[in-house]
Amino acid sequence: QHPDAYVSATSGLLSAVLVVKMNWQSNTNFQAEGLERVLPRIRSLLRGILYGYYQAEFSTGRTVIDRNRAWTDDLAALENILGRPARIIFPVREVKAVVASFERIHRSGALLTNDLHQIKLRAERVEHWLAPEGVIGGPVQLLRAAMEQGFDDRLLFVPYNLLVSDTANVLPGVARWLGLARFEFDT
Repeated sequence: QHPDAYVSATSGLLSAVLVVKMNWQSNTNFQAEGLERVLPRIRSLLRGILYGYYQAEFSTGRTVIDRNRAWTDDLAALENILGRPARIIFPVREVKAVVASFERIHRSGALLTNDLHQIKLRAERVEHWLAPEGVIGGPVQLLRAAMEQGFDDRLLFVPYNLLVSDTANVLPGVARWLGLARFEFDT
């Protein structure tokens, strides 16, 4: 709702960044040139991918909120690419409610992935989701790692139930934390 913010519906930007980040050092041309010598160019390339993807938003001075949960995986690298501190907003919800939500989505047929299609028992699906590499457990592990690395001051925890039940009172605090101007949010 805030005119100075853009929130992605979802984003594959991180995947594009990771392709470069994870593979550039194995490129024989870069190796021949010297990895240390190429590193500033790679940083610039990654910054270009990020800023290019959101060029329309950044060119108008908007704050971008990219909803990919996996940015937490390497917050130091993201900040290195940005050249400034990054901030991450975490809507926090009871694990039981998150699992119930995924179960509803699964039963609707929307989660038709090969591995889940094979899992018939609910308890096994829950175990799969909560595993350290699971869709629920994975983000929890990434959050723990970010906190252990000292990024606590860049993380904002927002109770999900308050976010949806008292939006008009919660979002102004989120906007302030992001450094956005005062705005009256719809409820």
